[in-house]
This record gives sequence, C-alpha cells and structure tokens, in this order.
Amino acid sequence: MPGPIVIVGAGQAGVRAALALRDAGFDGPVTLLGAEPVPPYERPPLSKGLLTGERDPENCTIASTEALAERRVAFHPATTAVAIDRDRRLVRSSDGGGHSFARLLLATGRRPRRLDLPPDLAPLAHELRHLEDARAFSR
Repeated sequence: MPGPIVIVGAGQAGVRAALALRDAGFDGPVTLLGAEPVPPYERPPLSKGLLTGERDPENCTIASTEALAERRVAFHPATTAVAIDRDRRLVRSSDGGGHSFARLLLATGRRPRRLDLPPDLAPLAHELRHLEDARAFSR
C-alpha cells in the first residue's frame, strides 16, 4: 500500500492535487491542511462574479467537505502547518496534530504584493484574496 500523502494548502492547487490523486487510482491516505475555515474554493470569482452578485460563495466551492470525505481526503480546515520534520516525515499542525507522510506537497500559494502608498491613501487600499475579503466588499 502506498504511504500517506500530506498536502499543505487547500487552495486550488492543493485540493485539485488531492482529487487528481484519487482519480489516478492512489489508494493511500491523503491529508489536506487548509488555513481557512471553509471548504476549498476558486479565487478568480472573488474579484468577478461574487462582487457583482452574479455568483454566491457556495458556487465558488471546488469540493465540499462532504465531497472530500467521500473521496477519502482527510480535510482539516482552519489548520496550518507549523513545523515540518523531514527526518521523521511528520507535519505538525496548528491544531496540535501530527501528520505522517511518505510524500509531502507544499501548495501554499502566494501572498498579495502590498502597495507602497502614502499614509493618507493606505486606508483606502484593500486586499481581495480570501472569501471573507470579498464578503467585506459586498456588505
């Protein structure tokens, strides 16, 4: 039996990798750690359909928690990797857990580049990176 795979990052790359592993016939344990408290979602609609009201957050989801469970992907929302012990092949997570791996995929994505704005303009700039950012814009 193949060893466990841990995927750090439940964005598009991480969740699609987990699903692709299952589609390719991988039968071993798959663990998906995601920093956000919601199921994985597509980011492009945040700056398009969600802000215009053409889509709602539920229509942006890539895979629901239930769909991941059906595919035997152990999804840990609101959980980040706090340490990786390569020698012991172990990821320690923010929830106090330890996740053993034979293979590790780091799919943590990118951070937005912050603009260097004058102090009077800085409060007017807002990031649109996460679902909560989009919700704040639409309130």
